[in-house]
Amino acid sequence: MTVRLMAQPSARCILRLDLHFSDMVVLWASGETLSGCRTCPHPEVAAPCLLRVGALQSQLKQYGPSAEALNRLLKQYPKSALVPEALYELGWGFLEQKQTAKARPYFERLITEFATHELAADAAFRVAETDFGAGQFAKAAGRYRQAVAAPSGKELADKAWYKLGWCYREMKDYSHAAEAFLKVPADYPRSDLAPESRLRAGEALLSENRPKEALAEFTRLIEENRGKPGTRGTRVSADLDPRAQLGAGECRLKRGEVDAGIAILRQVAVTTNGPLGAEAQAQIGDSFFARGGYKVALEEYLRVTMLFHTSSQAPYAQYRIGETYLKLGDTTSAGAAFHKVIDGWGNTPWADKARQRLNGGR
Repeated sequence: MTVRLMAQPSARCILRLDLHFSDMVVLWASGETLSGCRTCPHPEVAAPCLLRVGALQSQLKQYGPSAEALNRLLKQYPKSALVPEALYELGWGFLEQKQTAKARPYFERLITEFATHELAADAAFRVAETDFGAGQFAKAAGRYRQAVAAPSGKELADKAWYKLGWCYREMKDYSHAAEAFLKVPADYPRSDLAPESRLRAGEALLSENRPKEALAEFTRLIEENRGKPGTRGTRVSADLDPRAQLGAGECRLKRGEVDAGIAILRQVAVTTNGPLGAEAQAQIGDSFFARGGYKVALEEYLRVTMLFHTSSQAPYAQYRIGETYLKLGDTTSAGAAFHKVIDGWGNTPWADKARQRLNGGR
């Protein structure tokens, strides 16, 4: 007995399709019955059937049958308005299987052929994420820009601007990084990414040697975190506030406000454990070294090696102790300090520099 589907099932019937009948639906939508006879399904009904079956099977992680149904839709109903959705489902299915190379062509086609479709922005974002993960930051930047420019990109815009900022940061294009990061708090102030984006903008501006502008961003973030009058009063991540303080201290130093800068850095070094505290303490030592205060610099660097011995700043500080002794004309103590770098942190770049110093290099 041949089982057939109705030639024109109602929309209600389509939406209530059960996966037990998915194989039969695919055959019917392809113009066949289970006995191999031909039918003439209407495209406006068959295409939704195939899309629905493909999506349901994908949800159940039945990716092979899902891809078969969706590819049938692409092949047999290329003019269907559901083609963009089929492309997206195919791409997403391969992403779920960690097969990014296979997902990419479907997303690329969706972006290229259906740029105004509501899924185009999301497709561009997915391609950008793949490029970003592969370290192809220039390519990723282009796709993130497509995502924010797409008419349907509003829901992803804050994330796309944030990741665009990271692309430029990785490429050391700090001017464009700051511009991208600042778009998030400026245009999407309620985004969860707004506080960190302001911090990263400040760091980018500081890398551009624009301490005045950077200080404004760090200060605003600190004030928002403390909920001062006139700000949004939101609470940011506990890690962001000390980072902003660290940046503000460095800005003060670059602006020649030495006492204020050291006071801020001292507060970070005292109250913050781990890498941030070590970095703040090392910067205090650097500040005195740069101004010729070598004896004080020795004390500050020594604090790094004692209080933050396991941090990445410790070998740096120990190496700087050696350099500081050289400035003071004490070559014996300098040699001992360089040997400590080699003995304590032998596999670090600072140990290599210490060996060069001991061998008469610079």
